[in-house]
Amino acid sequence: MTLDPNRFTRKTQEALSAAQSLAREQNNTQVAPEHILVALLSQPEGVVLPVLERIGVSPKTVTDQARAAVKALPSVYGTTTQEAALAREAFALLESAD
Repeated sequence: MTLDPNRFTRKTQEALSAAQSLAREQNNTQVAPEHILVALLSQPEGVVLPVLERIGVSPKTVTDQARAAVKALPSVYGTTTQEAALAREAFALLESAD
């Protein structure tokens, strides 16, 4: 199955853009599911925060853990770095969500 970005909601497109920016800021070569999670948790009008609150999970705890997971990802420095590509795991995540 091929992912069609035109089928993504506006919030999903915003989250993917934010995830790519985060990967670039952290010098990661790929956009991983962890980047997407941090981006989704950063959307105050999104659905993730209310769902976490409804099930009794602290959004701050999840956010802290997700940010720690991003910091643990491999980083690359230097002039040879390129735009972060979507990791295989992130692609699979988006495919499953679709």
